[in-house]
Amino acid sequence: MSKSYKLWTGILSIIPFILFLLYMGWFFTSFAEVMVTAINQEQAPVETAFIKSIMGVAMIAIVMGLVTLAAIIVFIINAANNKSIESAERIMWILLFVFVGMIAFPLYWFLRIKNAPTKEPVT
Repeated sequence: MSKSYKLWTGILSIIPFILFLLYMGWFFTSFAEVMVTAINQEQAPVETAFIKSIMGVAMIAIVMGLVTLAAIIVFIINAANNKSIESAERIMWILLFVFVGMIAFPLYWFLRIKNAPTKEPVT
């Protein structure tokens, strides 16, 4: 594996988790803003504040879903083509990617990609 591939898969392995934290933070912040608006009723109606807050949360959720889907595809292909792991472990990794991807991506990258031998470019 090349160093650039290791770097990009390392970044891809952590981005879904970062987006999840951003999503949760935005969700709870938006929820708090809507509740304050509902209590005060000084600003726009609650429905308008709710719709505005949900739009931001939905956009982050869509981006998070697409990035996670891309990560699942990349890591499943990597695990399926990795000759250094046995078939039972390969199946285990693929199932982990599908069911608990945000946890499995960084683990697989650290255990199987980061420490893999690096191919030097031929000059």
